[in-house]
Amino acid sequence: MPEMVDSGGRGLGMQLLRAFSDEVRYRNLGWKGQEILIRRAMRRGDGTAAQEEESRQEEEAPTRIGVRRMRPEESATISKLAYFAYRYTYIKEHLYDPEEVRRRNEDGRMLSYVAVDEENGQLVGHMAMIPDELSDMPELAAGFVNPRYRKSGGFKTLNAYMIQDARQQGWQGIFGTAVTSHSYSQMSAAGTGMRESALLVSRVTPMVFQAITDQALSRESFLYMSLLFDPTPRKPYYPPPHHREMIEKICRHVNMAASFRASAGEIALPARGEMETRTDVYQAGHVVVHR
Repeated sequence: MPEMVDSGGRGLGMQLLRAFSDEVRYRNLGWKGQEILIRRAMRRGDGTAAQEEESRQEEEAPTRIGVRRMRPEESATISKLAYFAYRYTYIKEHLYDPEEVRRRNEDGRMLSYVAVDEENGQLVGHMAMIPDELSDMPELAAGFVNPRYRKSGGFKTLNAYMIQDARQQGWQGIFGTAVTSHSYSQMSAAGTGMRESALLVSRVTPMVFQAITDQALSRESFLYMSLLFDPTPRKPYYPPPHHREMIEKICRHVNMAASFRASAGEIALPARGEMETRTDVYQAGHVVVHR
């Protein structure tokens, strides 16, 4: 198939493909498979391509953006938005599967919210609250906006609405991760009141952001950020003496009123092979260990 696309194949299938489209492009995705992009311009009543109108709409930001919970029948649109924003590089692969998006919203593993252009009803952005048992806070994740609407203020409206909703639902706070390859991601999180609590260096392979110029050329790092609604300490922490000062600074930075206790002694570890631990997330001053 790629050879047919590249060399202008003459088969009936390729003739029909070209007859009903304006552009056909092939891209090899390696072990992930292949992608064939078929593009057709919208036509006016006179049969001409509506490129001028399309360009004007891309330059003009909508004046009214609404936010609400996602409806089950909109899961396919969410998957399309993920592709428009990141192509195939987003780390949460289930977002490319509409059925999985719908299923996770039904069972509570993901609570999706959408930004809507109120002038035409089009879904232009998405973000989800993902409950986290370790922190007892939801993660604000899976956030993306149609590149044409990035200057509409939709992402800011989406963030504000969800944080207010999280407060009303009784959560202790929220957290999220901002990528370090471009400043918008960090400024967007900081604008909600989130504070930095950890840096996850070289965490994943580079992600592609459509219409963003300052992108990572090597592995992507994450800036871990959190916003506590109730900073009251609940349990004392027993940090290693040589890490206590650093952890205290992190807690102050995120406005957490943490209490610390000296360790009563060395903690006995299980014999090698009995338990495998992996420490890979620093969460609001905590070291979270996955077992």
